[in-house]
Amino acid sequence: ALGPGVPMWAAGIAYPPDGIAGVRMDPRRGGWAEVERPFRHEMSHLLLHRSVAGRALPRWFKEGFAMLQAKEWSFERARALSAAALTDNLLDLDDLERGFPRGRGEVTLAYAQASAVVGQMLREDSAAFVDLLRRTRQGRPFRAALEESYGAPMADIEAAWRSELDTDYALVPLLTGGGTVWVVASLIFLLGYARRRRE
Repeated sequence: ALGPGVPMWAAGIAYPPDGIAGVRMDPRRGGWAEVERPFRHEMSHLLLHRSVAGRALPRWFKEGFAMLQAKEWSFERARALSAAALTDNLLDLDDLERGFPRGRGEVTLAYAQASAVVGQMLREDSAAFVDLLRRTRQGRPFRAALEESYGAPMADIEAAWRSELDTDYALVPLLTGGGTVWVVASLIFLLGYARRRRE
């Protein structure tokens, strides 16, 4: 209903300037429970657009905000984010500002980064976050509004986020990787074997 350009994998889509959004719903896959998060995500796009009176916002900011509002997080995204941090393969916010990548792995990382950056901005100073939206609504370009609200250059804000990321996600690949699963399975097997022997 929203047009032929909507990819088949998309759970939903929003057209904020028109004030409309749609969510794909398959009655065989859980009904409302299946669409609640996409619904919150797409509504967040519409409301964020209204809050800044339609002023331009970078895609990473819009997607990160919508993901936080919809509480969309997963081990897959956390693992992609931590692996990129450990291998120094994080995407630059400047690149994400120009557009999101198309490959599945890079798209997963782009969304994970967007959510993590916006989440840190909110945790660090929610008043500055609100001020950022106010300044943007008044016509300040996003980057200028961000630097004025947080009192630091964009490069410093991104560097602080990367530094915090190293601490927060360092153990994720170890805890979610395939090797860990095999180690845990082996320990369970050995404990079971030892118990049987005792019996």
